[in-house]
Amino acid sequence: MQHHRVYILGPGSIGTFMAYGLNRGPDPPPTVLIFQDTATASKFNERKTLKLLTSPERPERNVLGVVGISVDALYYLPLTIENLVVCTKAHQTINALKSVAYRLLPTSTVLLMQNGMGLLDEIYREIWPNPALRPRIMIGINTHGVTRTSTLGVVTRNGSSGLTLSSILKDYEEQAPPGHYDLLDYTYHNKFVTRLIESPILGAREVSYSDLLRTQVQKMVANCCINPLTAILDVPNGHMASSKYMRRAIVAIIRETVKVLDVLPEIKATFSTYEREGMLDVAQLKEYVYSIARQTAENTSSMRADILAGRTTEIDYLNGYIAASGRKYGVQTPINSYLAHIVKHKTSSDGNDMIYSPGSVVQTILSEDRELVTPEAEAVSEDSDPAPPEAEAGSTEDSKKVAEADDAFREASEASEVEDRSVA
Repeated sequence: MQHHRVYILGPGSIGTFMAYGLNRGPDPPPTVLIFQDTATASKFNERKTLKLLTSPERPERNVLGVVGISVDALYYLPLTIENLVVCTKAHQTINALKSVAYRLLPTSTVLLMQNGMGLLDEIYREIWPNPALRPRIMIGINTHGVTRTSTLGVVTRNGSSGLTLSSILKDYEEQAPPGHYDLLDYTYHNKFVTRLIESPILGAREVSYSDLLRTQVQKMVANCCINPLTAILDVPNGHMASSKYMRRAIVAIIRETVKVLDVLPEIKATFSTYEREGMLDVAQLKEYVYSIARQTAENTSSMRADILAGRTTEIDYLNGYIAASGRKYGVQTPINSYLAHIVKHKTSSDGNDMIYSPGSVVQTILSEDRELVTPEAEAVSEDSDPAPPEAEAGSTEDSKKVAEADDAFREASEASEVEDRSVA
């Protein structure tokens, strides 16, 4: 049974959701939540509560059989972790993995569920520089809207979507001829992956790495737009699609972000020029970001929640990663650099009480975009992108915040209509 047991590192909202989903499948595995401290692990075991709330009127049933353990207690148990799901925040992952890496073997499977890009290279560099000692790595992309509640072991799902999973081939497998992927990747249909896919709650699907990379690019772009703007302006997600000028700012962020993504070696090595043009099309990505904002209109983004709680954000793996990659590969990224700087300032001791005007934030973004925009980019027009009434969300106070951005630029827009259309 040991090789069927699943350990979940980082039992926050996503970790709790993963544990719940695995244990609502047809063949639930023994599941262990790894907590950072003994007190929380003990509290979880005493409560024996693991629930998913889909709505106040329809709570899902309690799941039994999941146990908690602390990182310290793990040290004294003679065991090997064969299946590990890592659900920590991106900036916490290296230290979290180091605390359990001694329990992992090259035959173990590690599923990484973090937002952003750049983490895998950091993990290899910091924890497993020797490829022969690396466990089997899988990447998971979550598009469920899950938030924690005040009760340990209980999370709420605001909108159901799914998980996209794929394995990273080990170095010796990269030389295999096309068509041998299924034969070499021995975790492709192992018991752990099968249980993830069979869970009706998780909605998981297994794809090739290139398909996962496409999904990762989409989510990266959406996170680079929605997370920092909602965090800086302290508004729910829906406002990103409900304000005319906020939508223009989003297009400016997308336009700069795809310029960097287009030159990343992994993207260039995986996709042809033609494929990259379709995958990084600004107009299509714009619609994707708007759809996410509308589907999660009343939700608080993870970055906004982190700032409100005084926690460190994942900005270094989102806009910060784009800015760093831009510097590395010679692409200007003033917008992403600006957003990363403001988010970090808001989490600093002298900036956590700072209130940023939506007008000033959008003005800065659009002014930087006007300097970088090319005539070829003028095809993305705001005139063809009206905001539907259902995109409005949040309180009256929130609406006033976003309306401020509209007022700040209405006069400038009327005076330079052609230029403003080119920005959106």
